[in-house]
Amino acid sequence: MTSAERSETSGVGTRALVAAVLAHFINDGNSIVFSVLITYYIKLDISLAFLGSALAFSNLVSGFLSERIGFLADRSGRRGGMMALGIGLMGIAQIIFSASFFYSQVASLLLVPCVLILGIARAFYHPLGGSIIAFATKGKSFSRHMGINGSFGSLGRAVFPTIVVVFITIFGETLGTFSFGLVLLAFGVLIYIISRSFDNFMIGESRKSPSNTPSLSRYRRFILIMTSIFLMNAVFSSSITNYILPYYDHVYNSKSLAAIIAGIIFLTPVIGQPVQGVVVGKIGGRKALYITITSSVLVFSIFLMTQNVVAQVASLAGLAFFVFTGFPVVIGYASMITPREYITRVNAIIWGLGSTLGSSIGSAIGGTLIQFYGYHTAFSICWLFGIVAIGLLPLLPRKIEGSSVKL
Repeated sequence: MTSAERSETSGVGTRALVAAVLAHFINDGNSIVFSVLITYYIKLDISLAFLGSALAFSNLVSGFLSERIGFLADRSGRRGGMMALGIGLMGIAQIIFSASFFYSQVASLLLVPCVLILGIARAFYHPLGGSIIAFATKGKSFSRHMGINGSFGSLGRAVFPTIVVVFITIFGETLGTFSFGLVLLAFGVLIYIISRSFDNFMIGESRKSPSNTPSLSRYRRFILIMTSIFLMNAVFSSSITNYILPYYDHVYNSKSLAAIIAGIIFLTPVIGQPVQGVVVGKIGGRKALYITITSSVLVFSIFLMTQNVVAQVASLAGLAFFVFTGFPVVIGYASMITPREYITRVNAIIWGLGSTLGSSIGSAIGGTLIQFYGYHTAFSICWLFGIVAIGLLPLLPRKIEGSSVKL
């Protein structure tokens, strides 16, 4: 390869990393938006049980579509374009959310297409993001780049609640969500433009892939156990984190204050993601997974055992620090283990059927339990799913037959 070709390849990879960072910021930020809107829908006398089920339905759609999207991405090589499509669909979902506020008398009915499109949109990024980083870095400083990329996702999750509340405060529910949707559509177009050259490069690379790629079946047990662990952990974490903002709105009767508190809590993974990326690179994904999942369950115990406001916020911040480091830990670990020809598909299975499906179950369980038993009792019951996740950790295989990669 000539110096000119190396320079061109490096430039394509850099643009791909920038597109992935921007998409992760928007994707993860948008993942918390419906939780913000829940506080407004409650004022329309829509039950929390229904809203939790709507959130669960959205996650369910995302989980089941992720594997197919990963498969199509691996076959076509057009990961950037598909990633941009996901962001654009998020914008369309927000525009339809605005209609549910305008026609508030049928808001419950309009929420169905809203959460359906949102679920489809959220099926794109996580299986695609990890593989884009893997291909763009070609294995060099992969864990570090995963951590940096993940921190932007966490930054989006931290600032989007405040951004949405500001939009709605200034423009009202209808025009605020509509304007926010237009902004997301514009970012979708921008991401497509940035990543187009990377897609063309990836299509060329896919044609050069060797024909002796090992069968995915030898990784079946690893994928099954990882998915099961991540599913249980997602049920535990989503049943709590999705209701942090409604919880503090309930406590203080202030959406602005609730958004600020939630923003502070969700800021901790901005630091946690790059830290965990480095940790995975130094001690390996297996040990990092043990630390992350066990710590998230233990730190949330503080919230359940104290009434001190500062201690509770600190506990939730610690929970966010650990549970939202799943991208560099779980996806980074899986991407290091499996052949790159299968990276997107494996990430889609673990994240889609694990994290996303688990999140849908957690959202439904959390909303229903809160509706009937209150926040503290609901959170206590959901904490038990975290204990199950810890119990599954020793089942992870220590070696994959025919592979030299250390687990």
